[in-house]
Parts: sequence; structure tokens; C-alpha cells
Amino acid sequence: MASLLALNVGICHYRRYFVSQDSLEKKQLEDVLLDTDYLETCLKNYDIVIPDSGMTMQENVRRHYEEKHNINDVHICERVLQEKYPEDYRAFEWVLERNLMTLGNMTVAPKALFDEYCNWLFDILAEVEMRIDITSYDDYQKRVFGFLAERLFRAWLINRPLKIREEHIIFLPER
Repeated sequence: MASLLALNVGICHYRRYFVSQDSLEKKQLEDVLLDTDYLETCLKNYDIVIPDSGMTMQENVRRHYEEKHNINDVHICERVLQEKYPEDYRAFEWVLERNLMTLGNMTVAPKALFDEYCNWLFDILAEVEMRIDITSYDDYQKRVFGFLAERLFRAWLINRPLKIREEHIIFLPER
């Protein structure tokens, strides 16, 4: 019950973590993980902590998605945004035409801001889910909603006047 009363919350992935450097080299994971104290100190000066931006190897995010996933999923997401959040649709289009991405579906933020983001995101994804048929997708492509969430996150950030702190993340291999 105590976690429900937290002022700040965050999400990460079981193989992705916020770290003080982007490589372990000769250090143990525990030595480079960003701890709660550090992240809470960040939130005294910033509104939100996110993974550092990465560049696509393709010309833009849209092309990257088209090469790696089913581009029709993006088209459906665009339609949903136009219907539900037209003010964020333009930001999403802007994101798709750039070559910067924020991967990982990771963030740390005050609970109220995190809740605002989650309400926005899951409202969109619930509608997208009703319109996408994933029965023919392999296990990797069935993660479509996570892939779309990564692209939507940056659009959500653009339309909010937030002070953003970017931190390194590390991707651990599957065991």
C-alpha cells in the first residue's frame, strides 16, 4: 500500500535500466544503476526523467517503423490521435518526420504527471487495440502497443512545457 502513496513513480523494463554511464565495461550493474535518491534529486530540478534520445539509422522515425514493424499500425494510431487528441496529432507527425527517438518506455516523474501521461497513452492505445488485428503477427510484432507507445511518448512531451532530464539507459541481453 505504501507504493500507492509515493509522490514520484517510474517505470522501467526488466532488461533496461537508468544508469550513470551507457556501458558496464568492467563495472557491475549495481555500480552504475541510478538509485532512488539520485532520481528524486533530479525531480527537484526537472519535471520528468526520460531515457536519452537515440537517432535512427533510417531517414526518420516513420521510415524506421516501416522497416521494423507494420506501418499500418502507425496509420491507425495517427487516425486515433486525430480523433481523440488533434492537438497532439501534429506533434506526433513532427516526431515521425525526425530521426530522434526515445526508446524503452521508461520514465520517472511525479505521480500526478505520470498518471496524466498514462491516462492519455492508454486512452489512445485502447482505441488502437480495437482497430488492429494482431492475430497474424509473430511474438515480436505483437509488442506493437509498446512500439507505438515509444513513439507517442515523444509527441506527448512536445506539447507539455516540461523541464526534461535525459539519462543513459542500458539494455541487458536476454538470458
